[in-house]
Amino acid sequence: AQHEHRVLTEDERHLGAAERDRVLAGQREVVAAFARLVAAQRPDTLADDLAKPLTMLLFGMINWMFTWLRPGGALSHADMAPLVADLFLGGLAALPTARFSISPTPRRQQA
Repeated sequence: AQHEHRVLTEDERHLGAAERDRVLAGQREVVAAFARLVAAQRPDTLADDLAKPLTMLLFGMINWMFTWLRPGGALSHADMAPLVADLFLGGLAALPTARFSISPTPRRQQA
C-alpha cells in the first residue's frame, strides 16, 4: 500500500479542515496508544515525557520504509516486521545476525 501510505503521511494538508482534523485526531490516538505501550515496556525507567519521542522514533522506522523497501527486493515487509520489533525493543544487540542471508543486489550500470 505504498501509495496509500504516502497519502497518509504527506497529503493530509490537501484535505478540507474537517477532514484534516479527523485524520489528525486519529493519528494522535494511534500515537497515544503506542506511547502507552512503549511506557508499559519499561515503567521503571521511562518517564512519561520520553514515551512519545520513542514512539515517534518507532513510527519513523515504519513510516518511511516505503521510501527504500522495494517489492521483490532482498527483504519483504514480513521480513522487516520482526527486525523493527527486535531493534526497537532490544537495540542492535537484540538483532539475530543469522536470521537472514541477504545477497547483494546488482549495481545498475550508469549510462
